[in-house]
Amino acid sequence: MPNLRRRIYPILLLLAGCSERQVEPDYSELVADACMSACPVTTTCTPDPFYASVEECISKCTVSETWDVLNQCDSRNIELSFCVGGLTCEEYDVYLMSLGDNDPGPPPTDYICFEQDVAFTNCDPDQPFEEPE
Repeated sequence: MPNLRRRIYPILLLLAGCSERQVEPDYSELVADACMSACPVTTTCTPDPFYASVEECISKCTVSETWDVLNQCDSRNIELSFCVGGLTCEEYDVYLMSLGDNDPGPPPTDYICFEQDVAFTNCDPDQPFEEPE
């Protein structure tokens, strides 16, 4: 009987330790969807200085180290990527011009993806990932 206890106790301790751990949700599919949404627009509408093709953009986007430890900025980046992915090329040009506005006055607030852009710009990397709605 003492041998049996010696074998069972380590197993029980291991199981007890595992039961308190929380499994981190896997957002890899969400990340891939966001990349597949934004890359065709950002790569084909206005030549992207970082990627030669949509395929290269998606490939590098989905395996980026950015997604290793997710935080609030990542969730807002995903929201912005989905928004940008829904733009036409003309809308994307307006979006880019709005971001690069050199007007000394306040930035425009009526451009497409404004809310997502502001949320991303004001994110806090120390805050947790926000569950998608």
